[in-house]
Amino acid sequence: MNTLRKNTLVLSVIAILFTSTSQALAVCKGTFLNPVTDIYWAAMFPIRLAGITIVPGKDGLKTVDSSSSPVCVCPMPPPIFARVGLPVSFSEPANYSEVVVDPWCFPALGMSLPVPVSFLGTGMGTNSTHTQDGSPGFTFMNAHYFDFLPLKLLDLLVDGICLETKSADFDMLYMTEVDPLWQNPSLSFFIHPESILFSNYYAQLACSADSIAANMGYPLDVLFWCAGSMGGMYSLTGNTENEELTEASALLSARMLYKLGREGIMWDWTSYLCGPMPMPILIKSLFKTQIARPVVGKRTIPIGRSSMIWGIAKNPPTNKADNFLYMIFARRNCCAL
Repeated sequence: MNTLRKNTLVLSVIAILFTSTSQALAVCKGTFLNPVTDIYWAAMFPIRLAGITIVPGKDGLKTVDSSSSPVCVCPMPPPIFARVGLPVSFSEPANYSEVVVDPWCFPALGMSLPVPVSFLGTGMGTNSTHTQDGSPGFTFMNAHYFDFLPLKLLDLLVDGICLETKSADFDMLYMTEVDPLWQNPSLSFFIHPESILFSNYYAQLACSADSIAANMGYPLDVLFWCAGSMGGMYSLTGNTENEELTEASALLSARMLYKLGREGIMWDWTSYLCGPMPMPILIKSLFKTQIARPVVGKRTIPIGRSSMIWGIAKNPPTNKADNFLYMIFARRNCCAL
């Protein structure tokens, strides 16, 4: 009798999950990220070796290279003590982020998790100029962060010491639906208390310089609290007053990078040639992104560039989901063998 009850319970749970998933699939649509056709591979360039540009860049964006020396030396355990190598630098597509209006929706997988919406992450995106009470509108979206190593999947440069070394080529590292800090600005304040220093007119006025720099080239790392024309970096939550969903999604993707760096998940692979370093303050110039969903973009953008330049027709009216995916290119500088 106990076995019959257990089997009945298991079948009931499977039926509920199947029904929930089927209903979710009707809303959450998407296709798996194709590493051959959906990634703008030219964004890897320029590639520099021993201080010499081997392959020039095509996107017109500057690079961040910590060394122009032809050789480098890194410490090693005894009895070797040190190894000599050549400095190598390039931009690696090692991760992607999803920014979604629909909680629990994964557009790169074309599915939703069968979790009640009331559990967490019950935000919404809006394009309205003002809410019903006359106050300014806002946008709230959730975000997901994935390891996605196409260079390993395609067997490209797999022997490179500069590449991300993970146990899996594809893995989900973070989802904000289960993170109260992403949902609540008051709770989020505990991981970025310095944000109170930039909640004033003069700090925000300085962001105009970052906006100009991002639209003409790369953002200014010294103005780390700014995200150019997209808005402000703080607070590190899914709330933003930017009501244009394409630009708001790019801003929240950048905030996700900042948040992961503050929490010790995202690392700086440029400041030290012999290994990654902590990055509690996001170094904006190390990253550029490429929109891949709902429309595959054929260019990369730095953090803070206005969507008026790159976002035209990237969220067409036929896309009713308003769920986005960004491929993240992170600069790698290392001492290769």
